[in-house]
Amino acid sequence: MKEILLYQWKAATKEADWFVPLETAIEGITTAQAAAKHNQQNNSIEEIVHHLIYWNELYLHRFKDGASSFSEISNDETFKNPLQLTWEQACKKIRDILDEWINCIAGSDEDKLNSIISNKGKSWNIMICNLISHNAYHTGQIVTLRKEYNCWDAAKGVN
Repeated sequence: MKEILLYQWKAATKEADWFVPLETAIEGITTAQAAAKHNQQNNSIEEIVHHLIYWNELYLHRFKDGASSFSEISNDETFKNPLQLTWEQACKKIRDILDEWINCIAGSDEDKLNSIISNKGKSWNIMICNLISHNAYHTGQIVTLRKEYNCWDAAKGVN
């Protein structure tokens, strides 16, 4: 199971496979492009990245420590840059969190991955799968927004 989790985590975040990974999707985006919103009902690329930072970091801390010093905020609030990061800081932070997840999964034993998260009633295997899907879903949104803003290079994996 660990091998599958690592493979899928890397495919969704770092290494192109069937779809564009998150790191490729955010690569080269300017601050203005990240903040752009053609439709106020949609989230900007920057808002999506802040949302991903929040949820990936929250569960990373829970995975490592069993508890989190994070106070949970509403899902809507996660898009609003709760850490007050610049775009460059946000890009670095999400990359660091994703890399730390890889290290944590790789260093975990099967008992840890099979253990149940007390307040969720699911195993870490399932929660990590959910995070992978969540990251891939939002990466697709980012690529779509970049295409709408004419700042996507089809050579990166999607035409």
